[in-house]
Amino acid sequence: MGRVLGVTKMIQDALSKKLEFSVIIRMVKEIMGHEESVSDKELFQDLDFKTGINRWYYHNKERIQLSLLIIPIVVSFVALMLQFF
Repeated sequence: MGRVLGVTKMIQDALSKKLEFSVIIRMVKEIMGHEESVSDKELFQDLDFKTGINRWYYHNKERIQLSLLIIPIVVSFVALMLQFF
């Protein structure tokens, strides 16, 4: 119970001044029970800010790059085949 009151007091103190995003994440991690001390850079590694097409591209980047390399080869091969047949 003391932990909840401590975290609640931290949130109350934080809300009385301007909040930074890293402070919010740190408070949420403390509420969830993550007690290890991590830097702000490590806090943001867990978050995924990519949305929409950017997220799709990020998750399929290797396939897209491979396709962009293979497509010109296939088109060239088809053009050569059409020229000789």
